[in-house]
Amino acid sequence: MIVRRLCCLTIALALVFMLAAGALAALDYPRPTGPGGAPSAVGDYAKLLPAQTKQAMEAIATELLQKTGAAVVVATLPSLDGESIEQAAVQLFEKWGIGKKGEDKGVLILVAPTERKLRIEVGYGLEGVLTDATSGAVRDQYMLPYFKKGDFAKGLLAGEVAVASVIAQASGVKLTGVPEVKLRQGSRGFSLGGLFLVLIVFWLVLRIFGKRGGRGGRGGGGGVLPALLLGSMMGGNMGGGFSRGGGFGGFGGGFGGFGGGMSGGGGASGSW
Repeated sequence: MIVRRLCCLTIALALVFMLAAGALAALDYPRPTGPGGAPSAVGDYAKLLPAQTKQAMEAIATELLQKTGAAVVVATLPSLDGESIEQAAVQLFEKWGIGKKGEDKGVLILVAPTERKLRIEVGYGLEGVLTDATSGAVRDQYMLPYFKKGDFAKGLLAGEVAVASVIAQASGVKLTGVPEVKLRQGSRGFSLGGLFLVLIVFWLVLRIFGKRGGRGGRGGGGGVLPALLLGSMMGGNMGGGFSRGGGFGGFGGGFGGFGGGMSGGGGASGSW
């Protein structure tokens, strides 16, 4: 009898460890990297995003980090493999160490298309800025409308723009080509159409009145980001205006937003 119980207990423990190991392995994604292995703010493991959209997201995240110290990372997973979206977000947030240790000013925007789930996970240092209500407004007004249409690229870009805008406003800084998003709980707030119209007008003004027109000179900061944003939203069909070889001008060296930051457990989850 004792031997039988010990055998049953051993089998049960083995199953528990196997399940736990399987779950951890399924979410054992490395920190996102870009060309040449440099750290990146975009980990598109589900392969939902065209290259131009990832470039735009990278530029926004890098400028936000430089001006505010806040690190926003976007990640897509092919499957959660039985984990909840909340568990997955916390695991990846802390495994990657989003934000600087001790400041914890990090945000993870996580999407799992197979389970139709999303999560905005907020670090301790930004919980007063990106409250649960604000995160929920970003989800409802800027992300879910696109996800319901199957357009993940536009939904993720719009969500990142909204999050970055909220953080920038709270920090008293302006981001290149990113409008000030107005979020109002219980209403549509600043509409998606309005957001894209502002970006289009901003880009056209820069094209007409910007320094030396299309190529944007050496830095490219003023004209490149709006062009990337517009190109992403228009399906990546923009012609010249920026060159692939020129980069972002000052955004080289990889994304520096991984520094041991911790999740605060706040944010918002959703499904479509």
